[in-house]
Amino acid sequence: MQIVLILWVLLLGQTCSLETPQGPEEEAEEEVILDITKPNPSFIDTIARNPYGVVTKIYVPKKGYKIFSVVEKEEPIWQTDGLRCEHVAVLTRGESGTHVNVYLRDENGERVCLYYERDDEANDWDEATEGNFYSIFHQRALSEAVFDSIELDVTKRATCEMYFVADSQKLPFLLFAPNVSYRIKSVKNGTVIWNAGANDQGCIYASFYPRDIPTLAYLVIQSLAEVRDLYYKKVGNSWTSVDKNGYLADLKQAGFDESQVSDEITMDIANVDSDCFYITKYPINSYGVNSYVPSLGFKLKSIAEGNADIWKVEEGSSAKCINVNVVYKDAVFCALFILVEDPKNGRHVLYFVKNDKEWKNVSKDEYYDRIAKENGLEPLGKIENPKVVMSSFRNKDGLKIATYSSGVENSKGDVVLVHGIRSHFKSEFCSENVEWNFDNFGFPISPDIGGQFMDETHVNALITGHRHLFEHAYLEGMDAFEASPRYEYSQSLTAFFNGLGYSVYGLDLQSHGLSESFSPTRCHAREFINFALDVIQFVSIVKRGKFEDSSEKWNEEVVYENIPMDRKVFLLGNSMGGNIVFQAVQEFYKHAKEEARFVDGLISIAGMFSLDHHADTTTKKVAKHLLGAAARVQPKKENPCDKLLNYGEFFELFTRYRDPFFYAKRLTLETANALLNACNDVKKPKNLANYPKDLPTLFLHTDNDFLCDPKGPREMVNIHLKDHSDVKLVEFKASTHFLTVPHSTVLTQKYLKELLDKAIEA
Repeated sequence: MQIVLILWVLLLGQTCSLETPQGPEEEAEEEVILDITKPNPSFIDTIARNPYGVVTKIYVPKKGYKIFSVVEKEEPIWQTDGLRCEHVAVLTRGESGTHVNVYLRDENGERVCLYYERDDEANDWDEATEGNFYSIFHQRALSEAVFDSIELDVTKRATCEMYFVADSQKLPFLLFAPNVSYRIKSVKNGTVIWNAGANDQGCIYASFYPRDIPTLAYLVIQSLAEVRDLYYKKVGNSWTSVDKNGYLADLKQAGFDESQVSDEITMDIANVDSDCFYITKYPINSYGVNSYVPSLGFKLKSIAEGNADIWKVEEGSSAKCINVNVVYKDAVFCALFILVEDPKNGRHVLYFVKNDKEWKNVSKDEYYDRIAKENGLEPLGKIENPKVVMSSFRNKDGLKIATYSSGVENSKGDVVLVHGIRSHFKSEFCSENVEWNFDNFGFPISPDIGGQFMDETHVNALITGHRHLFEHAYLEGMDAFEASPRYEYSQSLTAFFNGLGYSVYGLDLQSHGLSESFSPTRCHAREFINFALDVIQFVSIVKRGKFEDSSEKWNEEVVYENIPMDRKVFLLGNSMGGNIVFQAVQEFYKHAKEEARFVDGLISIAGMFSLDHHADTTTKKVAKHLLGAAARVQPKKENPCDKLLNYGEFFELFTRYRDPFFYAKRLTLETANALLNACNDVKKPKNLANYPKDLPTLFLHTDNDFLCDPKGPREMVNIHLKDHSDVKLVEFKASTHFLTVPHSTVLTQKYLKELLDKAIEA
């Protein structure tokens, strides 16, 4: 027996013990060196992710191998001291790595991470701290997320999409701050006051006194390395730098009396003072949400409706409310939620509902249940321990496509969800985790200049806000909310379909979310039809019960075959996804045999079937006709006509901006041209001929959608599908495009349920 054991040990090349528990023997693993400049594909898997546009490579040893050291060419970075290396994450800039994270596990299964950063001067690698790594990553993310560097002209005193202004009679100061995604590189008032000295410098706050004709200025300048206060005084026609004491003395001499000024305000939601708030309203039919952000310089301390108190800070507390969202139905306020910043107790979200004339603090579920009730809906059944499980497949071009599943027992059918441009599955079909996002990223529309910018609490928030981006290599089999806690299940469209008894499936389109791309350009495919081909392949995977099999590859004979089903399958596309699912149906029936059936119903929400309303001027109409030629000459150039969203307008948009896999920047000319062509291709007679005349089809849209022209679905229903037997368009009176978010789905649920019920009964 001992001889056998000795031979077994020698064969494995490792030490064994008679006390080792019985069970499957582990295979011998070959120790390998990971060179981050040229990882060997024979024993290293490479996963490319670009959170916030920061190029990141994750290296994982293949089965049968283990990493015992990490190097950059000949330069050592890390070598094992007995702990097992699970994977290595490398941040890059250009062709070189700048930071390396080595993820290890000890013998007890506890995870350890070691951080390294490159010292270019010494030409070697130094060990770094966790806080240092995430602070630098956060600054790089912010830098990558800048849309434009702008010049601030103090004479232009109206809030715009690029910056916020406070020009209130209630304050002696004139105040400015950039909107998220914009960097103020220069400040002037007739003549230049300040210019950025480096690309990473920006003015994040500007205060001028007196308000009407400024002679004193206070600027807060932020860079990757620090935050600085600068003070200026106007002398003649020019501005000169002064120190803080000189500024304060000049301020007092100019007549400023701090004792005569109060920055604390109250709010009556029935009579909001527009001089003190930035106001955005989102009406949909007779229902809507009004969002209020206190203007720069003000601290909101209490909220009421007439004489009825809703919320107020305790006496002596430095807490303040930085965002109020009021829900109404038929012109009557019924619910609201607020974002509160409290230096002592942290950030928190509070929910309220109105009972008769009194307001009551309630849970998040009670808040949404009340909104549902006001819109004539019954609360949906709750799913115990819900999960959205991740998987993947390889598409026609060999790209890994990330997929998602949320199943229910005894499912009535399957609903496959397809997202739109810039987005991904979670951002459109799961709901934002308001608490997690606010706790980690705040809502920095009104910077708290009195606070510390890089204190311990701030650094800890950066760590918890970004850690999940690097600590997971393979995502297959994971719960999507563990992989990305910024989203949650509750109140989502996924939860709605599950509550009706349907299993939900979804994917990140290629070059979106966590799916791979054939080029560094995001939100783009070689041909637009490739998006539809990925959907066709995924529907086949779902119907064949192969969701968990990440080895699935393109097989044309399989994807177009008829797959007998004991349940029905529905296809839903949002925004660009509406066009994609329509083309997927057309493409399937173009190639499939006559008896094959693809899906049992199609739903388009805010579908992209026309973008004509964006060409609303003569110049833009000319540009639209020239777009194809421009895209051929400079395909990767950003489209200058692409109107960016105002991501500081309300919190839900801000969380999308802070989503590392949501593409917030301008699209390329190539992508813009592909979108216009897709709107035309879907309506071509040769393609329409492949759309089944008996397929239940529902279009949901707003009558003034600012992104996808409502003319598109109207033409689809009234012209292109007029001879089809089961086609319906429902329009809501609104200008919003976002009909899959929780505050909108209370209106769409009724029509979604009607289509599903009718199709199931047929």
